Amino acid sequence: MFGCLRSLGCLVVIAALAAAAWFTQDRWMPYVRGGNVTGAVGPTDVAGAVWQPLSDSAAAVGRRRVQSLSERSGPVFVNLGAADLASYALTEVVKQLPPSARDVEAAVIGDRLYLRASVNLRELGSDALGP
Repeated sequence: MFGCLRSLGCLVVIAALAAAAWFTQDRWMPYVRGGNVTGAVGPTDVAGAVWQPLSDSAAAVGRRRVQSLSERSGPVFVNLGAADLASYALTEVVKQLPPSARDVEAAVIGDRLYLRASVNLRELGSDALGP
């Protein structure tokens, strides 16, 4: 009788540990994967990044490469640079930035695409940054 309770007790403990690990994976998973532990961009990440300006020509390159995927004898995958991808995907979004936005650039850091621009904060509005 106690053998059954012991094995059932072990099963409950293992299930509780698995549930705790699942709900707290955002805390311990970066240590396992060996990536950026905080999830934020640190000075060492940005220092090695290559920032590329967004342009219409980069958007055309990105559009051409993505469209080549749909061709029958086209490539199986394509590699896009940060500026090509950001220019292609965010052409309309960049047009919605305030008129003072200048020096819009993109970089790939780790597995994320980052954008940066110089913007006059007065044009963002008072609600954009909070009180």
